[in-house]
Amino acid sequence: MQKNPKEIIFEALRRLAIIKGQDITSERIELYCEILEQYPLNKTCDAIKTFVLKKSNFPDLPDIIAIIEPTLDIRDVANEMAGEIINAILKFGATNLADAKICLGDLAWYVVERSGGWGILCLTEIDNLGTLRAQLRDMSKMAIAKYKIDPNITRVSYNEKEKKPGMKRLGECISQTLSELGSK
Repeated sequence: MQKNPKEIIFEALRRLAIIKGQDITSERIELYCEILEQYPLNKTCDAIKTFVLKKSNFPDLPDIIAIIEPTLDIRDVANEMAGEIINAILKFGATNLADAKICLGDLAWYVVERSGGWGILCLTEIDNLGTLRAQLRDMSKMAIAKYKIDPNITRVSYNEKEKKPGMKRLGECISQTLSELGSK
């Protein structure tokens, strides 16, 4: 007979407690299971397994959830946006401004404009791309903070072209947020 997900999670947590040499009550494990069964079983079991090798006590529930669903911070999103801008510079060049603007979206384009404009950025020599990336990252952090963009909303989207989940462009997020604020 096949076990249900809650039983599998319970057993994994019970075994983790044994490995850690801790006496964890079955009530505590049950409470963990009630929350963790909401997540995909394979991700939950993988998250529990990561604590086997860590030099720590039995994990708190938020620690397990953080592995199942990692959150981004502003630095992560700013790094990604800086990389997207540099990729667009290399892909579109100075003459294809309209396509670059569409590709980057509103928030990244705001960063482009605050960094001297598309033409100036495209004049950057290859040797200086590292410096440019750092400047764009810092400007992106400021833009994300200014518009109060939640870094984690960039993780949820649907790629219409490929018919699968994917990354949502930051520009789409800021446009969506601004339109929602305008409709209220």
